[in-house]
Amino acid sequence: MAAPATSAGAATAPPTPLRRVCQTLYSEIPHAIQDAVLLRRLQQMVNTVLLNPLWRERLRGAGITHAPQSYEEWQRIPLSDKEVQRDFFMDTRPGMVVPLTRGELSHVRPL
Repeated sequence: MAAPATSAGAATAPPTPLRRVCQTLYSEIPHAIQDAVLLRRLQQMVNTVLLNPLWRERLRGAGITHAPQSYEEWQRIPLSDKEVQRDFFMDTRPGMVVPLTRGELSHVRPL
């Protein structure tokens, strides 16, 4: 399905679900709603990585057993340094939530 054209003829992306609901651009949504949407997305990311045993163990080691309920909780999530990235995403890629060998995926970006 082609993207709708603007009056100048340039293609634009279809509206996101949030834009359809709010009837405005994301940048024009009140900051409280933007913050709630962002926190929800962060919660979804944590819930996804908790499916992987390596990430679950790493996060539990930092006291994270569930998705953060606030930005303060989010700050407790440890950063991944070069060594963690190498260990989790090289060779057999044990840090991948969806292994590359399943579903015929050719590329899945790590979180």
